[in-house]
Formats: sequence, structure tokens, C-alpha cells
Amino acid sequence: MPRFARDFYAHVHNEDMFPTDFTYDTIVANPPWSDRDGFNHFAKHFCDPGHATLHRFLDHLPHVLKPKGVVYLFHQGRVESVLRARCHLFDIRCFTIDPEKRRVIFRLVLK
Repeated sequence: MPRFARDFYAHVHNEDMFPTDFTYDTIVANPPWSDRDGFNHFAKHFCDPGHATLHRFLDHLPHVLKPKGVVYLFHQGRVESVLRARCHLFDIRCFTIDPEKRRVIFRLVLK
């Protein structure tokens, strides 16, 4: 086993948005990308009309993230303006992982 693996411990929680009794050092999220209405039952799982789920996620972050905590948010680049407008408590960096499809990782660090 590599040395770093012996010294690293992680607890992974799979939750419906955020439980109220935990705070986290790191949160990894992949919310729905499309802000359009789902046109059928299958598409509803991939759509987030008006980015409502994303807004709910962003609203809860300051309450569940520990000081200097980090969020890795997988999304499309076009939500960067939404993040910058709503996340004044965070330092935001954007890393492009697929420029053709505008897929990015946003790294948000609580100030």
C-alpha cells in the first residue's frame, strides 16, 4: 500500500442534498446540467429548470461546509456566472476537463 494511502481516511456520505447534523471538509457534487424542463420521465432526472437544485445546493453550502472547506462541482461552463453571482463567500476556480462539450470542474473554497 502506498504511504499516502495509509495516512488518509475518508468518510463518504451519499445524502439527499444536506443532512443538518454534519459539516464537511470536502463536498463533491454533480447536479443536473440542463436548466430546461424535462420533456419526459427519463429527462426529468437530468434537468433542473431554472437551476433550482443548483441554487438550493449553493444556499446550503455555507451551513454545511467547515471553514476553509472545499467543494468540487462538476458542471458546464455556462453556470460560472451563476456561481460568481451567488457565491461571494467562496474563492472560485474553474478547470476545463472537456472544452468541446464545455464540461468543467469548479473548485469553491469557503473563505
